Amino acid sequence: VSPALPLAFALDLASANPARGSSRIRYALPHDQHVRLALLDVRGRVVAVLRDGAEPAGVHEVVWDGRTATGVAASGIYFVQFQTEEWKAQRRLVRLR
Repeated sequence: VSPALPLAFALDLASANPARGSSRIRYALPHDQHVRLALLDVRGRVVAVLRDGAEPAGVHEVVWDGRTATGVAASGIYFVQFQTEEWKAQRRLVRLR
């Protein structure tokens, strides 16, 4: 039996929030889409891009290990920004050390 495809777009923070260490982020696509999943700081600056490309329909999970382009992210509030061609969402993520 093949798993059923999601009926709608969804974004979920799968790990505890606030999080220490890694954070798991799950998202669902009802059909193939270009996905951009990024982390922003409270000033709206992109600190990490976790996905940026074509993804097949289904449920996907990505792990953010707390690293940014310049090193390890400080404790604080971040925003997970999820964008497709048809839908976008944002969730708050609190990181503790």
